[in-house]
Amino acid sequence: MASVLKVDQLQGVSTAADVHIPGHVVQVVSSTKSADTQWSSSSTSMSDITGASVTITPKYSTSKILWSVAGDAGSSGTNSAIALRLVRNINGGSFTTLCGSAGMYLSGAYQFISMQFVDEPNTTDPCVYKLQGCRTTTNGTVYYPTNWAGTLTWTSAQDTNTMVVMEIAQ
Repeated sequence: MASVLKVDQLQGVSTAADVHIPGHVVQVVSSTKSADTQWSSSSTSMSDITGASVTITPKYSTSKILWSVAGDAGSSGTNSAIALRLVRNINGGSFTTLCGSAGMYLSGAYQFISMQFVDEPNTTDPCVYKLQGCRTTTNGTVYYPTNWAGTLTWTSAQDTNTMVVMEIAQ
């Protein structure tokens, strides 16, 4: 006969909130950037995308951090691309590049973007994750988010890109 464990509440021995279950989500932090505060650039040098950052302080040094971003981005230049990269610092230190992506767009075209990265910062100090961007060619301007609804019915405040980090216990 199989055993069944039924509980109404789990509590840590010394602190009620200190229950460590490998694989569970310990905490979630997110930020949303709307087209009301759209970032744009005509530079081919990477720069911070204002408002596209999150800070998480891992509860356990062994945790993994799942970072993701989804939304839209684009370019006004012919055969121009927006390049995006994720950087992270720990406890105010220097930023390290974790991953990157770029998409090619025809003139005036905008695309859905989605990126994910699993990080192992091995710390309980604050970790800042931020997105940087630039254009990859010498023509046009890149946008994040695009602020383009065409004939659809959403406003620039509803055109949003969302960044999420989740601490996953190990």
